[in-house]
Amino acid sequence: MKVKEGDKVKFLNNVGGGVVVKLLKNNLVQVRTPDNFEFPVLMDELVVIEDINYNYGVPEAKDPHEKKRIVKPVIVPEPIPEPEEPLEIEPLENSNEKETDEISIYCGFVPKDEDKAVDCDLDFYIINDSNYQIYINMLLPVGNQYESKKRGSLEANTKEFIETFKRDELNQLSVITFQCMYYKFGKFSIKKPQQFELKINPVRFFQSKYYKENDFFDEKAIVFTIYEESGMKEEVNNLTTKDIQKIIKQKEIISPKINQPQVFKKNIDPMTVTEEVDLHIQELVENEAGMSPKEILEVQMSVFERELFDAIDRKNKAVVFIHGVGNGTLKMEIRKALDTKYKHLRYQDASFQEYGYGATMVLLR
Repeated sequence: MKVKEGDKVKFLNNVGGGVVVKLLKNNLVQVRTPDNFEFPVLMDELVVIEDINYNYGVPEAKDPHEKKRIVKPVIVPEPIPEPEEPLEIEPLENSNEKETDEISIYCGFVPKDEDKAVDCDLDFYIINDSNYQIYINMLLPVGNQYESKKRGSLEANTKEFIETFKRDELNQLSVITFQCMYYKFGKFSIKKPQQFELKINPVRFFQSKYYKENDFFDEKAIVFTIYEESGMKEEVNNLTTKDIQKIIKQKEIISPKINQPQVFKKNIDPMTVTEEVDLHIQELVENEAGMSPKEILEVQMSVFERELFDAIDRKNKAVVFIHGVGNGTLKMEIRKALDTKYKHLRYQDASFQEYGYGATMVLLR
């Protein structure tokens, strides 16, 4: 029923009435009763009356057995105030908000004190550099099981602080598992849920050269790629067998096949001719998928012995083998070989400041 300001009305389902003093939103009007009390009432709960002598306070005769409905004033909820403390989710400053369905996920370790990056604790962030919301479950290994460190939604084009890793915890940080599901509000292209394992070389946390300027933080940080989706994948999927064979032949002509694993090796001290060799399997082979632990260890030990011979031939003073912490198998095998096959060589833990507990230095002369 339509009413207007100034109409005299009575309550349809209750005793009394009043005068409409104001029209409100959502089919509400403000009614003033004879005792000057005002409250909002739905228009559908009112009847306009024309009798100017109508007594609002006297109830009409009704059936005593009729059930009476009580009409309560409609309470309009107040707006919810903004939270006083800001959430720890930050928009990415470099986000270009481009219209793309490609997924890019990263994580970053940011030193508490940039000037003492190799000595201080590190803040850990997950970065969603895409236009999809991501429901993410981050897991860390605990023995033969896993512990969830982060569960929940990560908004599009944001980074979120997860936790602070103490310095003495970093040596145990070798792998992080991420389970991801992608979605948007409204219409969007469906993407399959995915799971990723990020393998980390803890030695990086103890060397300042790995803390670099980046697109996500004002400070120098170590940023790892969890997953990057590229439109090139679709092109690869559309290649025929003939196309792939042609590309392989062209690659073999330009770059002959190399049977030996590639080694990350760098002369780190030209004055004393000390080299470092990274024995992490991901640094030695292009893809370790499908390799058994025994096969991985055989490759690592083969590279160890080859690089040790080369360092001796070059008359180097020492060589540092980076084996990581892990379960200690590779470190144990290296020292077992030194104790049995190379008794004339001395060895010791490499610099803790540079490598943590993850490297052995072999003294050659």
